[in-house]
Amino acid sequence: EANLGNDFFAMGLGWTDFTRNSYDVGTGDIKDLSLAVTYEGPMAPSPQKLLGLNDVTFNVGTTTASVGVAGSATFSTDFTDGYFTELDSSKFTESGGVMNLNSVMDGSIDNAYYNVGAVDDTWILKGDWKITSGIASNSATTNVGVADDGTVGGNNNPSNVVVWKWMNNAGNAKFYFFCTGGSPQYTSNGNPSLSNGSTYYWTITKTSASTAELSVKETSHSGTEIASLSVSSCTATGLDEVFFSNRDVTSSGSLVTEMDNLEFHN
Repeated sequence: EANLGNDFFAMGLGWTDFTRNSYDVGTGDIKDLSLAVTYEGPMAPSPQKLLGLNDVTFNVGTTTASVGVAGSATFSTDFTDGYFTELDSSKFTESGGVMNLNSVMDGSIDNAYYNVGAVDDTWILKGDWKITSGIASNSATTNVGVADDGTVGGNNNPSNVVVWKWMNNAGNAKFYFFCTGGSPQYTSNGNPSLSNGSTYYWTITKTSASTAELSVKETSHSGTEIASLSVSSCTATGLDEVFFSNRDVTSSGSLVTEMDNLEFHN
């Protein structure tokens, strides 16, 4: 056995059953030769897990980019479990494995909401949004976000909220993104151009206590981005309810859509 030192260590062979003849030459047999090397020093660090592509979310906008750790969803639903409270189940209701959102302009507030518990300064809310009918032809609005009170809707935002809206209007349809304390942000009128029968994949990322981002993509959550908005100066507090709502004005027509595969990462 040899000890590994800071400078060197030595190895060699020796005789066992050693005898010396008359010429002072050692004779014998080499038996049971073995070598053991030990290291005395700091232990190597434990292996560390490397993040894979499925462990992170990539959010790339026109002028901003961010990477967030996805992890396991704090709350997720495919809308087969009846989690949401519905204020008017004839218009906003879980049925057929989706959340049906019929934003009717009849002067009433139609909401669905679920309490996910107190949220952190940073979180992710994402889902799949399919447009059934009424896109860009009727003055209807669909709201999606996280608020301190999911029962508030219509023309007014909750007191504390991070929310995106599709503001449906022929020729002027657009996405709206807002966080309490900041200024509303909009895509340009008529952009992006959405289609009946198509599914869009949206993600709200609360990137810090005072900032948030919205990304909307085609094909999948890793597909082509068609809308990107960011807000700053957020002061929203007490957020605990994921909600969907409409706009309570009286007009004709409606925007009929479906929400599916909702995930909240806190």
